[in-house]
Amino acid sequence: MIIISGRSFCYLTTNNEVIQCLIHVFNHLKPDGIVIFDNFYAPKIFDDFQTDMVIETTYQSRKYKRISKTSPNLQSGWTWNWDAKYIIEENKETQEYHDSSILRAFTEDELQLFLSLCGFHILECKKEASAIWTVAQKGDSIKELIQKMDPIK
Repeated sequence: MIIISGRSFCYLTTNNEVIQCLIHVFNHLKPDGIVIFDNFYAPKIFDDFQTDMVIETTYQSRKYKRISKTSPNLQSGWTWNWDAKYIIEENKETQEYHDSSILRAFTEDELQLFLSLCGFHILECKKEASAIWTVAQKGDSIKELIQKMDPIK
């Protein structure tokens, strides 16, 4: 079994990156092996696109705040630019961290096609708010179309 957690799959922004990842997963799984991963769900993300988000929480004596700025770019699928500032406060001291990324959300039919082409079949797909969770099982082989693709350079 392979688990891709934390919406890590969303950092694969091109079709080629998604396919190459799934090929590697396929090659590492035993026959009938399982892959489980989560993604952002494109209809929920883009139907009501949020450009500014602030999330705050406290754990013990430490305060955490994330300020996110987003903008759609749609360059290679359901993608958007994400810029975040993380602020951590404890004992009157403040630390700041910055993160900029391009993220990709997926539709259910996109995931079905990617998985099918790469030799998987979906066992379960669950949508919850802006997330989509997928459980897929390794099939017999990767489709010929995908086998003929050039790998990521």
